[in-house]
Amino acid sequence: MSERTVSQSMAQRHVISVLPTATVYAAACVMTRTNSSSVLVIDAGNTMLGIVTERDMITRVLAKALDPQQTPVATVMTRSPHCVNPEMKVADAVLMMIE
Repeated sequence: MSERTVSQSMAQRHVISVLPTATVYAAACVMTRTNSSSVLVIDAGNTMLGIVTERDMITRVLAKALDPQQTPVATVMTRSPHCVNPEMKVADAVLMMIE
């Protein structure tokens, strides 16, 4: 039996994303509606710019007393996160995360 790829393992998932101009509040609302702990930040050309996680919102917004309704996600996102190819084997992706 061959090992599953990342794409095969994530087949039932939808990509949750916002534009970089979206506010942290708007991103939090999207995350709440989709029961997700993170959201990708993607520009109008579908290029991934970064990711915003619940932890980012706590440490980069709440802990710094920024206004979530005024703060764009682009200012608090993790830029250029490491990505894997959808056809990569799951075990190889796990090794990459461990490293």
